[in-house]
Amino acid sequence: MKIETSEFICTIGCVGIIPLVLTIPTFNAQTYGTGAMAHTLYSFLMNAIILFLLFHLYFQFSNQDIIDISEYVGGSFLKILTTVLASVYLITSAVLVLVEFNENIRNILFQNAPSDYIYLIFLVGLVIGVFHGLKGVFRAATIFAPLILMSLIFMFLSLYQDIDITNFTPIFGNDMFLFWKDALKIEFFEGMLLILLLGNTLKNPKKAAIWSYLFIAFIILLITVLLYGIIPYPSITENYFPFFELSRLMSFGRFWQRVESLYTFIWLIAVYIYISIGTSYTVFLLSKVCHLNFGYRIAPLISLLVISLARFFVSYPDIIHTRKFLTNYITPYVALGYPLVILLLATIKKRSQIHETNS
Repeated sequence: MKIETSEFICTIGCVGIIPLVLTIPTFNAQTYGTGAMAHTLYSFLMNAIILFLLFHLYFQFSNQDIIDISEYVGGSFLKILTTVLASVYLITSAVLVLVEFNENIRNILFQNAPSDYIYLIFLVGLVIGVFHGLKGVFRAATIFAPLILMSLIFMFLSLYQDIDITNFTPIFGNDMFLFWKDALKIEFFEGMLLILLLGNTLKNPKKAAIWSYLFIAFIILLITVLLYGIIPYPSITENYFPFFELSRLMSFGRFWQRVESLYTFIWLIAVYIYISIGTSYTVFLLSKVCHLNFGYRIAPLISLLVISLARFFVSYPDIIHTRKFLTNYITPYVALGYPLVILLLATIKKRSQIHETNS
């Protein structure tokens, strides 16, 4: 199985929209106030630097994923530890995205429907996606990514006249120290870290890393300019689904009404791809590490696990707090810090072996 660079970039575009559609803009506005837009640009630069360092170390180990590199550094123990951390993180992210979007979609379209009915719809789509495997999910994303991109550009062209640049000032927002201190917003680019997990499955990792970063940065810039430019601080902090409110501002008279329904459908597709990627790769990872010849047989079990864990969240404030905790305290260390340490140790070990061989 080989994944084309274009398939990966399109998938990352679909995955990258999820943090923006859900609560990340609200979290940023709560933290930085009117400086949220400027901080987004600042985090672009800082993320580019740290991701360049990460992938520069990773590309020294051709045809290997982070699981293989962990085994090279610490043997079977570190291999199993990395597998467990990656699987738990992917499942947790999928569960929280599913729960949060389920609550939003129920409040918007299905106010009287029990959440279990909506979870059942997600379960059917999730099982189908996982059965098709990673390659199938990436191919599906290739179809829908242009639709998502065109819809965002269409939204920008429809609403850019409503942008008020005074909403971006004061530039440093609530706290200048906090503005410079919180440099990394790796949750925007967490999809790129799939490169570390795919290894030689991806045809051209270097090209995929560069273009996927630029693609995600373009999407983020497009959306955040609209969000922070049209919905001023502190109004944006009062709504945990501001992107939906933004789509409701689009009006084309009687010819085309309820445009937000189309955007809700597009976000639904993006959520399906997001949770299918996390679940499918977990199946792929467990099949590889546990040497399962027929890994697809555990696909329904992993899908049921995601849905079952999602049903534990019954309070929307708990969902938001858990999501914020994951974003602020788990993602930077598990998704970025841990792989960076592994790659640094692997590089040191590799160079010491080369030095010993030469001497």
